[in-house]
Amino acid sequence: LNSISKKYPNIKIILIENVPYRESLIMKSQLDIFIDQLGELGYGISSLEAMAMGIPAVCEILDDFDKFLGEHPFVVADRDTLENKLSALIENESMRIEYGQMGKNWVRKVHNPLNAITPLLEAYREAGWI
Repeated sequence: LNSISKKYPNIKIILIENVPYRESLIMKSQLDIFIDQLGELGYGISSLEAMAMGIPAVCEILDDFDKFLGEHPFVVADRDTLENKLSALIENESMRIEYGQMGKNWVRKVHNPLNAITPLLEAYREAGWI
């Protein structure tokens, strides 16, 4: 992120960590772009919260999980591609708006309780776990 700070000196990078939940939501609601975890964890609740607010979420999603998810609105990046993905979002407001709206719609569709459990149960059945 240091290279992003140098390339875009007007960009403010905010780390939301070790703050009360309500405060983290307020901080998150003021963002233009949200970066979740990079690594093998995929996306977390924080990404879903950001997307529900219409904020594009950047995270790393491994290939097998990406296939499981199907079409999704995450901006997928890893340590090697993060700078380019962020630059594209920073420089293109319409892209941020588009990803924000797609994210909001996706969270409503995929992460409501009934829709979220159905594909998981099916995947578990196919794997022989239930």
